[in-house]
Amino acid sequence: KQAYIIVITSAIPFLLNMLTRTILPLFGFINIPGMGQIFSLVMLWGVYHAIVRYQFMGIPTSLITSKLFNELSGLTFLVNASGIIIKANNQSYHLLNYVENELVNIPANLILNDRQIIGIIENCQSIKEPINFEEVHIMSKSGDLIPFNISMTPLYDSRTQLFLGLLIIGQDIRTTKILESEITKHKLTYEKLKNSESLFRTIIEMIPFSIILTNRNDHKVL
Repeated sequence: KQAYIIVITSAIPFLLNMLTRTILPLFGFINIPGMGQIFSLVMLWGVYHAIVRYQFMGIPTSLITSKLFNELSGLTFLVNASGIIIKANNQSYHLLNYVENELVNIPANLILNDRQIIGIIENCQSIKEPINFEEVHIMSKSGDLIPFNISMTPLYDSRTQLFLGLLIIGQDIRTTKILESEITKHKLTYEKLKNSESLFRTIIEMIPFSIILTNRNDHKVL
């Protein structure tokens, strides 16, 4: 856009100057006042517009935003008002086993396997504040259900207050669930051992004859 504006607004004064100085005199129009300086104002306006409106020679903010979006860790979707995924970060493709751009332009409710979230997506324009969900299952390409903690944030234009989209960010909690399961197993094992030890002590105390328990290695009395 920057290049088009500068090229077009630079070509206009050149062509107008050629018209007034070369072409029109061939048809008898000789006494045409010089207007090159006036024509050059078009070029100056084009350069000014390219600098102010499009940040000439600068990195566009949209490019920076797109790069940052892709670098976000965890699952990240941007859903439009119709519930269609319009953007997904690189990690989303990795977590759900999709290839690049395969998630774009598909309904979000095909992936988010939760009735409450599907209902929110269908009425996303009425959401005003971020909403959080714990342990929501999202379907991968292979059909596996992966648990995520989900946050859904509505995006509005700061000036017009028009709805722009719904930002969905998910944290994969599979590792957390595995750890919780292992902790539960260890707790159950501990309780069994504790109960077993208690039972053993009770039996030893109740037996009506003497028992001496010694260490196997050094034969010390325990």
